[in-house]
Amino acid sequence: SRDGYVYAWGLGSSGQLGGGKNETSAAPVKVLLGAQDATDTEQTYLHDIVAIAAGYNYSLALDKDGYVYAWGDNNTLELGNGDDRRFAAATRNVPVRVVNGTAAGPNREGDPYNYLAHIVDISAADGHVMALRSNGTVVAWGRNEVGQLGIGDRTNTSTPKLVVGLNNAGDRVENILQVAAGDLWSLALTKDGKVYSWGQNNR
Repeated sequence: SRDGYVYAWGLGSSGQLGGGKNETSAAPVKVLLGAQDATDTEQTYLHDIVAIAAGYNYSLALDKDGYVYAWGDNNTLELGNGDDRRFAAATRNVPVRVVNGTAAGPNREGDPYNYLAHIVDISAADGHVMALRSNGTVVAWGRNEVGQLGIGDRTNTSTPKLVVGLNNAGDRVENILQVAAGDLWSLALTKDGKVYSWGQNNR
């Protein structure tokens, strides 16, 4: 909404509506605060959200401070909270904050390392997530059996990892303006108008 709150409706059996229940709803449900810091003692709902993304049975939100929140299914580690458990054991029906993992630390000295920060764009797919940082680098987490994360291997990951260089030299991808996650592939648009893709390529 214009005031920064998030509403969800439809299938909710994996907690993807974020209302604290694993129930389907035909009417909008206001997403709860979960792991987000409250701005005051009365705050009970996720707030100050500037972008959202809907994956397959999970949801994402980006707040004005550059932190990312996820809730719902975690079958392929798409929640990004460092929990390697799958199915019902790791499902979350309120938002969790995405952790930093091996995403190369903060952009500025003194920033905390424990949570992924300085994110300006998010995209959710079947089971993986792409996130753009303010310094033009990209991190990814979740499903990765065909290399759709672009992290140099094909292993699922529960924490964000840097997308590696497009020259296969292991350098981090930089100068990115926008990211998009497809079913089993990913895209990145550079500031100079080039588009790169990786992952499944059989269609």
